[in-house]
Amino acid sequence: MDCFNKKILEFMYNLTLNERYMNSLEMSRNISIGSKKITDRTIRRWLHFLKQNKYFNYYSNIIDEEFGLTNVMVSVNDVKNEKIANQLPYKTSILAGKDMRGFENSLLLFYSIPEASFNAFQDSWKNALNSGQIGNFQINRYRTETAFYSPFHEVVGDDGFIRISNGREIDNSYFKELLYNNMRRKISVKINKEIERNPFIIPLVCELHEDSHLSSTLLWSIVKDKMKSGLWSFIRDSRVRRKKKDGLGVKFVQRTMRHLNDNFNDFFQQIRLGYKPFYRNNISLYLTLKFKNRNNIIDFSDSVSKNSLSTIVYPPLKNKNLLTGFHITTNSKNALKIIHDICPRYVNSCSNNKAVWIDSDKSFELQKNNNMKIDYKNLFNPKSVSWNCSFN
Repeated sequence: MDCFNKKILEFMYNLTLNERYMNSLEMSRNISIGSKKITDRTIRRWLHFLKQNKYFNYYSNIIDEEFGLTNVMVSVNDVKNEKIANQLPYKTSILAGKDMRGFENSLLLFYSIPEASFNAFQDSWKNALNSGQIGNFQINRYRTETAFYSPFHEVVGDDGFIRISNGREIDNSYFKELLYNNMRRKISVKINKEIERNPFIIPLVCELHEDSHLSSTLLWSIVKDKMKSGLWSFIRDSRVRRKKKDGLGVKFVQRTMRHLNDNFNDFFQQIRLGYKPFYRNNISLYLTLKFKNRNNIIDFSDSVSKNSLSTIVYPPLKNKNLLTGFHITTNSKNALKIIHDICPRYVNSCSNNKAVWIDSDKSFELQKNNNMKIDYKNLFNPKSVSWNCSFN
């Protein structure tokens, strides 16, 4: 089976258009290829193929603010030792590349940190600068990101190259509405009341961040082994706490996951998807850009997404500072079009604007060697339902 098989690409794209995470049986009921349904058996076979050494990741992307966290990106140039990428907790992603302004090696480190810890977090990077571990850094705060995806089966060729023809209109209205709703949402960084009632939500979403295909039995086993006796402080259900039986624990996982899915928009921004072969023959850029107003951000995102395979938008946390991040995957022709034609139409000229050419292979290697899961065992207190804000 080829990793750019059109049916599989259409199947993956359709996954991104659903507002809930699905198992294979649910996928077979809700997803069609053309006008034909796909059997559960076929979907299981496809998922097995995708996961086997292909770096396929399908997951529900949390709304950070509903979990009491705020989205932060640290851009670091002239890194003396890449081990610095693993020094601070709450890291969720890493990109490595070349800063196009000074042609310096650059690391982009993404974190979801407690709101109250921002000053301590900033001080940690100042200490790294003063101690000579890095040449310079810039910290940007964003709200939860929104991803745009173009129809994979229409814009990716059999050889894996992105081909977006001139004049071809890509319908990205679903993703544009997600971004619009995200940007008009009133930001309140506060742990959702449902998490106060059921702190076990925290271990589940943290474990599913990298591997969303875990069964409820395996999920229970992983959390139980990691937490040991501390597990029971995460569980409010008196029957599960009292009997401490694995069967009841697995059912508790299933009930919690069902509740999260049934209330998807309260906890999650959207379904996200990652597929390593997309990056093999194409170009990735990370742009940090300053805009005049909020509408320009939405219009720019719309234009860029129609010239790319994927565009991940990191909107400003507050409307006063309209500095916005974009992780774009496209081909060389469209990358030049974005920089030379689209940017000048929308972007405010300022010194904070930045472009980093992403080295996808190195980025994947760093992500593989650095744990991207939040260490809830040591960072989250289920009794007080709060995060550890120390960066010492």
